[in-house]
Amino acid sequence: MTEVQTVDTQLVVLDQRESKLIELREKYKGLKIAGPEDKDGYKKLRDARIELKNERIAIENDAYALRENAIKFQKTVISREKELVGIISPT
Repeated sequence: MTEVQTVDTQLVVLDQRESKLIELREKYKGLKIAGPEDKDGYKKLRDARIELKNERIAIENDAYALRENAIKFQKTVISREKELVGIISPT
C-alpha cells in the first residue's frame, strides 16, 4: 500500500462524519429562542449546542490522533537535519 493510499484510508475516519454533520446542520439551522419565556426553545438550543460541541470535540480528537504520527516524524526529521547541518556548520 502506498503512502497516499494509507493517508486516504486513515482519512475515512473523518470522512465518515460528513453526512452526520450535514444532517445536524440541517436539523439545527434557524433554531432560535422566541423570548425570555420560551423555555422549550431554550432547551432545544441548549441541546443542539451540546450535541454540536460533542461532535466538534470528537472530530478534533480523531484529527489529532491521525496527525500524531506525522508530528513525531516531522520532529525526528528536523532533529536529524540539525545534527547533520551541525557537522558541517563549523567548517
